[in-house]
This record gives sequence, structure tokens and C-alpha cells, in this order.
Amino acid sequence: PVPVFYSTPQNAANEIRYLERRGYPIAYIEMGEEVDGQYALPEDYAALYVQFAAAIHRVDPAIRVGGPVFEGVPRDVPAWANAAGDRSWLHRFIGYLRRRGRLSDFQFMSWEHYPYHNCDSGKQLQADLLDEPSFVRRIVAQWRADGVPPSVPLLETEDNFSPDGTGAPQRLYGALWLADFMGSSFASGVSYATYYQSEPEPLDRARTCNTWGAYNPYIVDAKFNVQAKGAAYYALQLLTGQWALPGDAPHVVYPVETSLGNHNALVTAYALRRPDGAWSLLIVNKDTAARTVSVELAPSGAGFTGKVTRVTLGAAQYRWDGNPANRPNPNGRLLMETGLPAAATYKIAPLSVTVLRGAITP
Repeated sequence: PVPVFYSTPQNAANEIRYLERRGYPIAYIEMGEEVDGQYALPEDYAALYVQFAAAIHRVDPAIRVGGPVFEGVPRDVPAWANAAGDRSWLHRFIGYLRRRGRLSDFQFMSWEHYPYHNCDSGKQLQADLLDEPSFVRRIVAQWRADGVPPSVPLLETEDNFSPDGTGAPQRLYGALWLADFMGSSFASGVSYATYYQSEPEPLDRARTCNTWGAYNPYIVDAKFNVQAKGAAYYALQLLTGQWALPGDAPHVVYPVETSLGNHNALVTAYALRRPDGAWSLLIVNKDTAARTVSVELAPSGAGFTGKVTRVTLGAAQYRWDGNPANRPNPNGRLLMETGLPAAATYKIAPLSVTVLRGAITP
């Protein structure tokens, strides 16, 4: 990242020059930070954006620049109406670049994702979890409707359950949310999603609801010592090590439909064709009851064949009571079942994230 509204183009160029001379590889530069939260008009930000882009590309023409790094918003970012009555911040920003022949400098679009509130519980928490896949689809569709070209990749560069501190990463519902967030992001055409934050941070108490938590996926004491791994840690392990194939070889994302539909479904699923040839299905069961699923590849109706691997993170693998003095019990080790015979149906544990992986008849 480089600051934009409170810096200068030359300062940004100097930062890039400094880092590259010291051997740090740089591919993307995010221009600014939460510019909507700074109440900047899109035309003002765009005027600075093109100056910064030119200065950075004089140092390294290959670097891709983008922004505007929106805060975690649930809808289109508004601005004071212009003379044409346009209130869409992003639409006007893109229009500014297009009118000046500088749309080629808009090489990725980025935003943050903090959809819910730390103290949500009960029915509201359940509603949050059910809404997450739809939330992601809505916001991605909004950016494209605002005019982000299909060739411009979408990047979610800062993400967690809530912006006001969160206890989700240490609890099982945080693992369910994280799996739906990552799965629905890639299924919606997002090119990059990160988990914020990875660095250890001591647990803090939310006074309004008397719960303990932190943004990072650990249980950390006041001296920054990691006492245990949280539910989100194991969910990330499952996503990056079991659903996807570790490494940076390309994966292919396939759309998934279920008999429950796409609106607030209790069970959601996301499919990958991995570079090792395996089909990998991520299933998120937000129901308190186990579910039975069948897997069919349309239009042939073919299912898994041979041996299947099932990896599960659920209530039987992880539980934390919220007391900072206590450790998770069970402690969160993923349940790995290999060599299962291919079957017509598969049982998915309640409140769980599950990966089914295997070959499908050609």
C-alpha cells in the first residue's frame, strides 16, 4: 500500500524504489486506505490516483496499481450527487479515468470485508452466517454494475467477521463464516482474498456483550504468547491444505447448485478442480443437525469414483468456552478419513466445514 490523500506521488515512487533496490518483489500497489472513510470525492481521489500511478510506473512499469480500498461496506458507496445526479462513488471514479484515457491504470479493484457485528448472537448470529454467501455475491455484483471492467480483477485485501473487534476466529462459528466467505468469494469471481489478521494479538473483552476475542486465529495471552490455536486457524488449514492443493498452481472454480437454493441456505458448497486432477468439494453445514448429501457432476450425473477423502472440522473436533483461562477442548485437530469407498451419499456433520475429495468418472 501507499498513502494517497495524505502523501505525494514522489513519496510513493520513493517507497517503491527503496523496496525494489533491496530485493523485495512487488506485484501490486494498493492506492490509499479506506478513501470512502476519509469522505473524499471520487473526482478528487481520481485526480490524485492518476498522478500517483504515473509516478510509480516511472519507477517500475510492470507494477499493477489499483484501489480504492473501500471500507467493509454492505452496499454501493454513496457520494454527493454530481450535476448528472450520479451518486455512485465507484461509477464516478471509473468515469473520470475513462474520460481522460487512463482506465488502463485501473489494474485491480480492492475493498475490505467486515460484514457483521462482534456481539451478534442467537438468531442474529444465525442470520449472519446464513447471509454471508449472498452478501459476497451482492457486493461483487455491485462493483461490476458500477463499471469495473470484466478484465479488472477484484481483490478483497482485508477481511474478518466484524470491524468492531471480534470473537469469531476463536469460536466454531468463525470457522463456518470463514469457509463461506472464502468459498463464495472465489465462486463469485474474486481473484484474491486475505485473512486479516495473522499476527498474534492478545484476547480482549467486549464490554457490551462480555465476550473475549481477537482478530487473529489464536488464543493469545496479555504477553503475546500463543496459548492455543482458534477455530479459524483450523479452517484456514483445511481450506489451504485440503480443499485447495498447497502451492500456486492454477485451480479451476466450478459453480455449485443445491436443492436448498442460494438464499440463506443451511448448507452451502463450493467446488474446485485441483491441479492434481482431483475434484474437491467444500461443504459448510450451518445446521445443528447432520445432513446427507449426494454429489453429481452436471450434466452427466456422475459422482465420485474409487476412493474418497473426507476431512472435517466441527463441534466434535473443536470447542472453546470463551474463558481466556481455558484452552479449547477438543483442540481442533482435523478429522481426516482417507480411502473411503465412493458412495451414493455422504454424511456431513452438524455445524461443520467438510471437504470431500476424489476422482469423478470422466
